[in-house]
Amino acid sequence: ALGQVEEGAQLLHEGFAMWTSDGSQTGVTEYAALAADVLIDAGRVAEAERFVRAGERALAELHERFFAAELARLRARLLQHAGDDDAAEAGLREAIAIAAHQGARLFALRAATDLARLLHRQGRLDEGANVLRPALVALPEGHQQPDARRAADTLQALARAMPVRD
Repeated sequence: ALGQVEEGAQLLHEGFAMWTSDGSQTGVTEYAALAADVLIDAGRVAEAERFVRAGERALAELHERFFAAELARLRARLLQHAGDDDAAEAGLREAIAIAAHQGARLFALRAATDLARLLHRQGRLDEGANVLRPALVALPEGHQQPDARRAADTLQALARAMPVRD
């Protein structure tokens, strides 16, 4: 957040190594998801991939499911960075479904926002708005928090891009 990407990335790696050094897997999915998210945003996709893989391993081995939707969303973002928009779209829809099943509205909102942005880039404006609007409305509170503001900004961008209809 302070723009010190190199130092922050190093601290993420060191912290994760310390967190897992005793063989404990508790909280690995959370740590992996948080680290991958900030690394993707910082453009450090290869490093983010390692964290997503670690989180996915923990999901498979421990069945720690709380961050399953986030890891699916982050995997989809990695696919999008690799240029596979179809797989990214499928992954984001899966993340939304997982979050809905778990009642994890914030994770559903994040995945819906990412999907709406992908659809926007493809010119599928109505579809993007139709995916995102219900996820934002379902958030009962916290509409000033960053994820909700990002979703609202995405909805506004979709609306501005839509052709004027008579």
